[in-house]
Amino acid sequence: MINLEKEIREQPKVLASIKEKNISAIRAAVAAAKSAGITNICFAARGTSDHASIFAQYLFGIYAGVPCSLATPSVVSQYGTKLNFANTLVIGVSQSGRAADVLAVVENANECGLPTVAVTNNEDSPLAKTATFHLYCNAGPEVSIAATKTFTAQMMLLALLCAEWAQSEELFALLDRVPAAAERLLSYMPEEIASGIGAFTSAENGILLGRGTS
Repeated sequence: MINLEKEIREQPKVLASIKEKNISAIRAAVAAAKSAGITNICFAARGTSDHASIFAQYLFGIYAGVPCSLATPSVVSQYGTKLNFANTLVIGVSQSGRAADVLAVVENANECGLPTVAVTNNEDSPLAKTATFHLYCNAGPEVSIAATKTFTAQMMLLALLCAEWAQSEELFALLDRVPAAAERLLSYMPEEIASGIGAFTSAENGILLGRGTS
């Protein structure tokens, strides 16, 4: 629990470092995709990385009008099918960069002769080295089982990629405000949660509702 809270509180610093660390790679990836005539995006991911991809799927639709899909990695890794990724930018998202099924999808996409992108927290991982472009979470080691800072780092990276694709100064400006907003949230929200959590300690089930980017 100590590591989990520590890593949650590291998020503002991590988020603040991402744009400078990755903007050159982001610009290069978008330029290569547009030069190749790419009109669609397919995200290959698992677990929390898949949820970061769903967030990005909405953003690319809202800001760039780009249709996005979520890959079915087992089609490639378990069933050995070769997919036709014509006109598609495949983005592999994995905190460790070692998810074998995500890697298989990116390798398949490479064979189609189009640029690919990896989003990982490990610059030396197989996924980072296999994709044409690598976007780095720069989150440092994550010890907790639950993804925290790597998850929000993935969201930030994909949002920056979208902002560059759409050439949206509005989205860039909003993203520049995120680290400070996260810092403010962490200054008071843990105490608010602690003061109200008692009302739910006897609950046996929970339902989480959301839509769109939420």
